[in-house]
Amino acid sequence: MPAAARVVVAPNGLRKIYNARAARPDLAQAEGGPMAVPLEESKSRPVTDSVVQPDYDALAHESRISFELIKARRRAGLSQAQLAERLGTIPSAIARLESGQRMPSIRMLLRIAKATGSKVQLRFVPS
Repeated sequence: MPAAARVVVAPNGLRKIYNARAARPDLAQAEGGPMAVPLEESKSRPVTDSVVQPDYDALAHESRISFELIKARRRAGLSQAQLAERLGTIPSAIARLESGQRMPSIRMLLRIAKATGSKVQLRFVPS
């Protein structure tokens, strides 16, 4: 990983590599870029960098969707393979959705809801 790259860790452990040098040249210090922080220390500190915060927030929303998918599948008592069979797909596709590697479409969310005996609830709230 380049010296200026950062890893943003979402609440569920999803990681996104963030290239600070490309977004903020002022962070690229003459002596190797931003200071590295050990992973365990970074988990205990709140995200305060205004450049990284939007990426962290986006990952938090994605991790919430992944968490809800897992919760619905488990509540229905299904394995990933069983859910995949009900949806006519393969277990690795379910694993990618649950890990946050892929974001489901609204149509897929509705199919998963039907397969798990759940319903999708979407709402917009003031920020």
